[in-house]
Amino acid sequence: GSFLKEPVRVRYELIEGETAANIKTVRASIKELLQEFNWKGIVGCSVTVEVGRLLGEAHDTMEQLENALGRLLSKNALNRVYFCHTMMHTDAAAYDELVFGDSSDAALWRKQLVL
Repeated sequence: GSFLKEPVRVRYELIEGETAANIKTVRASIKELLQEFNWKGIVGCSVTVEVGRLLGEAHDTMEQLENALGRLLSKNALNRVYFCHTMMHTDAAAYDELVFGDSSDAALWRKQLVL
């Protein structure tokens, strides 16, 4: 496949110890994406554990973290986030490599075990 137009990338920086500012930054980023695509549907977010920590949420289990971040992002992102998935940063890097890296050709990984 190919893109119909240039991909939209929203770049931001989260700052250690600046929880309120970080929440505001993430909210603005989600809002910018919603406006860019004129999106009216359900919004889902994937968040790394580290981002969760920078948003003031640190929990014992991934499930607790997902629930807390889902509530936080829904409240702070136009009440449009209906689900949230948390992952370790290494998972996020692996997905990035799978989708955009040298292995981005689906023929290399479709119907294969990906570890």
